[in-house]
Amino acid sequence: MADLYLAEAATSGFTGYAKDSLTHVYYDQVLKIHGVTAPEYEQNLQILAQDEQRIERVVNQALKLIDPKAESEEGKVDDE
Repeated sequence: MADLYLAEAATSGFTGYAKDSLTHVYYDQVLKIHGVTAPEYEQNLQILAQDEQRIERVVNQALKLIDPKAESEEGKVDDE
């Protein structure tokens, strides 16, 4: 999931067909790297979506992989 977030971010500056095509290529590469097919990923995502606490943990873990310092900042209150 973290890698798919990164693939989405990599295409954020594109629009229309170019974004759709490049996003599709990136997603296919990420799924191939992890040995998962698109239908398998979608099926697992649907299963996770039925368990709010579990998907929240998975999403939070993915975000921590992307931004490790987010874990250390979690729960801190901004003084500004």
